[in-house]
Amino acid sequence: MRCAPLCRMSPQRRHCFLQPWRPLLALTVMLLPVTAFADWQVRTQADPDKKQSFTFAGTANPDGHHLEIYRDQGNAIRARFTLADSLLQFAPKSCPTYQIDAREPVNLSIHDAPCIATPVRAEYILGYVEDKQIESASLLAFMNGVKVSFRFRLDSGAYRETMFSLGGSSSAIIRAIGRQYQVRAPR
Repeated sequence: MRCAPLCRMSPQRRHCFLQPWRPLLALTVMLLPVTAFADWQVRTQADPDKKQSFTFAGTANPDGHHLEIYRDQGNAIRARFTLADSLLQFAPKSCPTYQIDAREPVNLSIHDAPCIATPVRAEYILGYVEDKQIESASLLAFMNGVKVSFRFRLDSGAYRETMFSLGGSSSAIIRAIGRQYQVRAPR
């Protein structure tokens, strides 16, 4: 069946216009879920001073801020939130609060330990590896949540909030901390 020119299309012939685009449209629809989960990536970074390397699961948001989760040399699982540029700095002696989905906001590490903060970075200990297991409600929330919001005060006194998608975080975190470890909720 031959299609009429685009400007003279009747309702019965509009399907002809979509005919050559159907494979591309189908491919686009199939790839949408893949790109939604491609937010988190795994990378390895060497620390030349300590002669070791760390594998991170991380993402950046549209504001340029970074969120990384990794296992350190002491088998602590850490979350690191870093501001986009050095012009922004956290207020002294303040830790950003993070909230995963509708859960309770948190600004402490595991066992109510304070976060470790510098002017541009905040780190939280989410749990420890013990007998190839990690008992951590926070780590499970990062792995199974939809989004995490960080609220923080700047050294100027202003408050800011930024959000990260957690789409694809679970598989990236598992690859970064090690597939041999099982993450469980605390008993």
